[in-house]
Amino acid sequence: MKNKVFGILLTLSLVLAFTAGSVGATSDDKVKVNAPKYQQEFHAGEKPLKSFKDSKTGVVVDVYESFTNEPVSEFTSLVASGTWNLVGTDYWTMNGNGSFYWDALYNSTGGDYMFRVPAHSSSTGLADAAVILYESDGSGINTKVTQWEVKPQSVSYDYVVRGIGSYVDGSDNRAEFHTYHESGYNVSGGVLSNVRYYD
Repeated sequence: MKNKVFGILLTLSLVLAFTAGSVGATSDDKVKVNAPKYQQEFHAGEKPLKSFKDSKTGVVVDVYESFTNEPVSEFTSLVASGTWNLVGTDYWTMNGNGSFYWDALYNSTGGDYMFRVPAHSSSTGLADAAVILYESDGSGINTKVTQWEVKPQSVSYDYVVRGIGSYVDGSDNRAEFHTYHESGYNVSGGVLSNVRYYD
């Protein structure tokens, strides 16, 4: 009889302990545990394939091969600060005419800024194309942050612009960035779609 009572008490204590643990866990906790690392931070601790350093501003652009899986935006709003958020998707005119084109303006809170260029091929034109990152102060004045090159590629690449916190300004405490890209070579249809910007 004593063994039976002891067994019942032991079972009840285990059930209570499990229930208490479940009640204490929040949906955010579950997201943080289950979200793959790439959904929280791109290329943490990863050695870049190439780096560009601007001789005037000192700003560095690190180049990485993109992850195969696209980060899920629903997770990025729930995990801790310091993660990446998709701030916009744009298309680039790439018809090989050698002209430069302004891209959309996106806000940044500082730290690092990134854009992703999808895999693409070229039929004619230059071997690469210049990309310049500018910060706009809202009065029509654009300040050059850094410059680098992109080229036709069989995989998607991420370009991470490091340490741009000094460009944060204004009452909204944001930096306003936009790229200015060269149409140095021709891609199919003259348009490179799905260029993604992250902050």
